[in-house]
Amino acid sequence: KKLYKINNINIKILVTAVFFLPIALVAGPAVMEFFLIIISVNFIILCFKNEYKIKLDIYFFFILAWYLLIIISSIVSEHPLLSLKSSFLSFRFILLIYAIIYLGEKVENFYKIFLFILFFTLSICVIDGYIQTLFGKNLLLISKPNPYTTSGFFGDEKKLGSYIVRLIPICFGLYLYLSKENQLKKNTHILIFSFLTFPLILFSNERMAMLFFSFIVICIIFTYLKNDKKKFFLISFIFVLIPIIIYTFSINRFDSKVINSLTQIYENSKIKVYSSTHEILIINSIKLFKEKPILGIGANNYKRECKKVNSGDNCSTHPHNIFIQLLTETGILGMVFYGIFLFFILKKIVFFFIFKEELYKILMVLPLFFYVNPFFPSGNFFNNWYMCLGIFAFPFLYKIQKTNNDL
Repeated sequence: KKLYKINNINIKILVTAVFFLPIALVAGPAVMEFFLIIISVNFIILCFKNEYKIKLDIYFFFILAWYLLIIISSIVSEHPLLSLKSSFLSFRFILLIYAIIYLGEKVENFYKIFLFILFFTLSICVIDGYIQTLFGKNLLLISKPNPYTTSGFFGDEKKLGSYIVRLIPICFGLYLYLSKENQLKKNTHILIFSFLTFPLILFSNERMAMLFFSFIVICIIFTYLKNDKKKFFLISFIFVLIPIIIYTFSINRFDSKVINSLTQIYENSKIKVYSSTHEILIINSIKLFKEKPILGIGANNYKRECKKVNSGDNCSTHPHNIFIQLLTETGILGMVFYGIFLFFILKKIVFFFIFKEELYKILMVLPLFFYVNPFFPSGNFFNNWYMCLGIFAFPFLYKIQKTNNDL
């Protein structure tokens, strides 16, 4: 049905809340939570009214089994009530996934409207970020958190780069998938937007955002290797040149950021795992894992258990690595689910480069990889804002796989 012809008030509220979610993620966790509650309540009502029946496929049972596992892990932990706040309430994000799948089937042009809203939101964030970079304050007169870091609408929190790199692949993927323009035009459009966004990611001073955006660019450039090798080398040269220029001329002190990062990894003539602080967090995590190896210490309990095995002040809310966090907090059983999901993601990435598959397919996979990657420092897996961004691509990937009979 067309959006304006829908008579069901719950569907109208649901689709409006989903459309506003990318903006709510910019506004902050509290606003995001408000829209998540609206989405959850209305989707549950629609399910009870038999407006939608969740398909009981392998994906559903995998998600359900994972959800039950983290709840059990929380219940048997030493801080069950506090841990359950993270594990039990994760059902909001499961409902979000299925709500988007439902709307994609129910509402005509849902994906096109969502793409427009997402592109508009990202464009405003990029423009606003450059305004703050150049003038010290953004459109809302929010100042930089420090003279050499751009955060845009996120204020004191360094989240601008993280927000962009997790949503821009969805935006690009939907555009490539939905647009009827020829492939050359579509590739040119996403290249232009990438060129315009790349320096801002560097100015955000978020190392993982820089790395992940570089990987997005590599995937885009790779598509030219099979079609136009001249453009492949030219575009590759330009993207490499951008950080070199910013580094050489010390724009926004980018050179000092790079040197500082290398110094943290290679400290006192020894190679550290990310940094000496990260290394201590990981060591503490392994000690906690040994205490409860099967089910772990419970979702989001690292910050409460860390002091048991650490004599100093080197504790944090999470170990800053998803693999280590899930190993510690969900144990060996949790790692079985993590390993299966990670294999699913890595297989798609490898297949993209080996078999040169369509670009939009890999773009939908990248936000999920950024969320669960085991190789680099990361945010808290059970942080609500981080989890919402992390799983956001899943329903769109599901749609593409279903259309291509890859399910």
